[in-house]
Amino acid sequence: IKGYAHGFFKPEEENSLIEEINKANPDILLVGLGAPKQEFWIFNNMYRLQCKVCIGVGGSIDVFAGKVALTPEFIRKAGFEWLHRLIRQPERIKRMLDLPRFMLLTLKKRFTRRS
Repeated sequence: IKGYAHGFFKPEEENSLIEEINKANPDILLVGLGAPKQEFWIFNNMYRLQCKVCIGVGGSIDVFAGKVALTPEFIRKAGFEWLHRLIRQPERIKRMLDLPRFMLLTLKKRFTRRS
């Protein structure tokens, strides 16, 4: 681990953050801003970053740090981790409701390309 930063930076602080990242010269950069913010941040800055790989890890760091409990194994095996997380974090409902829309748009794009 070559460094870390909280995700509550202002847009005007972004350049100095990227300079710090590049100065640390990491091979892998883990970005835990939550979806979709981390994906947009990586996409918008990937050409300015000098690391080889950028990975959006969402809340995984909180789980590994013990701040958020991992979903019990029997719930994960039953395929209901999404429901467990939704009950524990009701603010996720908007993202959950976007998933069927994303799936439909993806399928539409997939099948219209074949025509």
